[in-house]
Amino acid sequence: MDWVANNIPQQSHFVILTGETEAFGDSVSEWFPVLGKSVSVATIQGYEWLPGKLFQTKLNEYNALQACMTKTYTCVETWGSEMHHNFDYVLVSQNGLSTNKNSVVTSLTESTTYQLVYQKADIAIFKKNP
Repeated sequence: MDWVANNIPQQSHFVILTGETEAFGDSVSEWFPVLGKSVSVATIQGYEWLPGKLFQTKLNEYNALQACMTKTYTCVETWGSEMHHNFDYVLVSQNGLSTNKNSVVTSLTESTTYQLVYQKADIAIFKKNP
């Protein structure tokens, strides 16, 4: 997150993929907006206090996005289109991240639509090409 804060334009829009099935247990998504100084389009924290069914909508969006972790980048693209979320970057965080074991990372790496801009241990960040 420190790398993002220091190397990516502030307020850039990110999709955060962790594969977490419990939204309130996803510390990467929760802390990214503050520590990364950018926007996570699917982070749910903060919406639980808003009126109406906005929180449930955000929770459904979050769960649909996390399901893309074991699919290809087209799942992420479809999600963004269906949820009306524009994003500039995809951040994939997973313990023991491996491009051989993770189809979304493999497809993002092999794609001409995305460019790998950062990778370290369990984090890979891809920039969406214009």
